[in-house]
Amino acid sequence: MSVMKKSQTEREKLEEIKNNAEKLLADIQSNYVGSIEYANLNKMLAICNLEIGDELTAVHHLIESHAVILRQHILHRYQKSKLYESLKAKPQIYGLKPTHVKFETKFADNNESSKSKLAELPKEWYMIQVTVQYESSSILKHEKCTSTVMHAIHITILPTGPSDIEPLCITLPRPATQVSYDICKEIKKLLNNYRTELKATYENRAQYWKMREIQNNKMKIAINGLENIWLREWRILFMADPIENLEIVDDMHQMLDKLILDFKPFPEVLPKHMDYIAFEAMEIIKNHPVTRFPSLHVAYALFKEHKDTIIDGCKIIKTTEDMGICMINSSGNLSKMEKRIKLFMDFWLPQWKLHNTELNEEIFEEALINHDVLMYTGHGSGVEYLPGENIEKMKVRSTVLLFGCSSVKLLTIGGRYPPFGVSNQYLIACSPCLLGMLWEVTDVDIDKMTAHFISNWIPSSSERSWTEVDIDSWTSGTLKFTKKTENDKTEMEPEMLRAVAKSKNTCSHYMTSAAIVVRGLPIKIV
Repeated sequence: MSVMKKSQTEREKLEEIKNNAEKLLADIQSNYVGSIEYANLNKMLAICNLEIGDELTAVHHLIESHAVILRQHILHRYQKSKLYESLKAKPQIYGLKPTHVKFETKFADNNESSKSKLAELPKEWYMIQVTVQYESSSILKHEKCTSTVMHAIHITILPTGPSDIEPLCITLPRPATQVSYDICKEIKKLLNNYRTELKATYENRAQYWKMREIQNNKMKIAINGLENIWLREWRILFMADPIENLEIVDDMHQMLDKLILDFKPFPEVLPKHMDYIAFEAMEIIKNHPVTRFPSLHVAYALFKEHKDTIIDGCKIIKTTEDMGICMINSSGNLSKMEKRIKLFMDFWLPQWKLHNTELNEEIFEEALINHDVLMYTGHGSGVEYLPGENIEKMKVRSTVLLFGCSSVKLLTIGGRYPPFGVSNQYLIACSPCLLGMLWEVTDVDIDKMTAHFISNWIPSSSERSWTEVDIDSWTSGTLKFTKKTENDKTEMEPEMLRAVAKSKNTCSHYMTSAAIVVRGLPIKIV
């Protein structure tokens, strides 16, 4: 009887917390909507509803907790454009529509609900959302924020397209490890020292390569821990179901390579504070077509923006001579990289316009507005030539390929404010997709991936295949061909996400392949 009373008391407390949180959202919307506390209140409500047994309402609040500041940013950008339009009396350029990312403080099963948004998204997608569980700031030490330590997470499966299947939420507690090893701490520590170690002076090449080997092994151990210690058996949720009904054998791992072409595009929604973790490098999905979104709202807004050109879950880009533009070594201090990429482009895509001189805003803007693909090979993301504030004022047509160091890294702003990066500004400007790096990469390794990826994804009029090229000679700056064999013909992969996953295998260093991520819509060239 005492157990029943205790259970009843706990439920009453949960209901009280839930009611108070809902009252805060309803009564003080102007203070909480678009704020850090809005995200926390939704996470708190998610826990309450999960405990009570109302999973659908809990899922609504988990969805609502994502990308709160970015959604507010989209709203502000729209309002600024409206204001300028009225003041200047001339039409302005608008990015993502704020109505698609608006805040829903209450769960409602109507045509504006999360479930309704999911029903509109392509049935070919398999969407998963990871959310950091709510933790009271009063029980966290200053240095122990959720971005730097392992913590409890909610994993939510979000079925897309017309479906009778309801969203599913699994809550994983913080792993209770027998050692003091913390995956988040180890990855943060590795990345914090990575740039310094790459730029350090070494007595000989052997010491340098030993350092690279240690870095690779540390990241491998951390990602293996993510998969087998943190996610454990629930990592299977990250594997998209096959498009075709295939016979499942006992040992799934032996079949992955055979089945991989049939797996759905896999959009994953990650919390900003976990964006530095290379989920895509996990063994179970490393060959899968994976892309990232800040939230379901942003995925939906981007889908609505490009809906007319999306077929079977992919935005279609038609092959034309002027479809792309390539910017090489704009800073002028990467001469070896410039030589390699120019050799490749002259061989594979000679019709593309190349810029290998210092860029300016006008050139960059023209490229983003008038071409389907922009390829940038140089330092960083190019924001020194076109600031992010200017990008978000545009209507970007290009799929943007940023092969520079840390090009899509989300930077810590400070305090409890979520990390922010230029990739957010490209999404605000309706760019359908971005490829980039989460951290520093070395030029030879990423150049090999670049050439393999582009030659597999974008068709060429070249009579010879890139597989016939002697890669060692090319990396040294000379284009030579190997002895031709029957297997030299390149097998094209029109879907960008699949081509990216395939091309990561050409990287010599685990740290390079793990850094490569895609944000935005799945893209297909026809």
